[in-house]
Amino acid sequence: MAFFNLIFNYRALELAFIFLLVWYYCTLTIRESILKVNGSRIKGWWRAHHFISTVAAGVLLVWPQGEHWQIFRMQFMYFNVYISIVQYLQFGYQKGLLHRLKALGERHNMDITIEGFHSWMWRGLSFLLPFLFIGYGYQAYNAWTLYKLAYSPPDAPWHVSVMSGLFLLLFVGNMATTLWVVPEKIRERAKERYRLQSMGKSMKLRKEMKNSASDLDLSSGSKLSPTATTTTSIATATQTPAEKKET
Repeated sequence: MAFFNLIFNYRALELAFIFLLVWYYCTLTIRESILKVNGSRIKGWWRAHHFISTVAAGVLLVWPQGEHWQIFRMQFMYFNVYISIVQYLQFGYQKGLLHRLKALGERHNMDITIEGFHSWMWRGLSFLLPFLFIGYGYQAYNAWTLYKLAYSPPDAPWHVSVMSGLFLLLFVGNMATTLWVVPEKIRERAKERYRLQSMGKSMKLRKEMKNSASDLDLSSGSKLSPTATTTTSIATATQTPAEKKET
């Protein structure tokens, strides 16, 4: 619907789109709260992110149409088109990845597809990071644009400054959470690689020790064989004629 708002400048279409944003984030926060009570391990920031997004959508819904809204309108719609594409990519890949991780017992059954970058997304989804950072940068750009609109043109409604603060809060929270998750996963991946290398070296050492022990047993057996033959010959030579006859 954001794409249609880029083509058609109708207030009714804008309000319908913003109302859908309010409905979407309200249902998302309710679902996450229920899942959290039932054992989901959703990080606190992403729940707070959706609460803030619900408030932002509500402010947009009551923002009166005027000069300030018309200046910001196209930028906001382009932002929503981009976010919709990123969310679609996230949903498609998160769905398959979560199904595989749940089947392997590595994720909780209450984990769901969600916005942002999470620790379990590192396997195969790290390519989404550039798209997410671009989206976060777009949030900062929205905050800066609205900050300037609060002073020029004059007589800006309160919605402008409030939305500027909300976009800035979303940008800081998203960037901080993602930048905290990524180094943590890099360290965990390095530890796992080191552990696998150590296991490989220990297995190789055990194999070499086993081969050395086998070679030692073979060499010991070959040394004992002539002695046994000599002992048998001596025993035969010392037998009496009667013993030989009995034999």
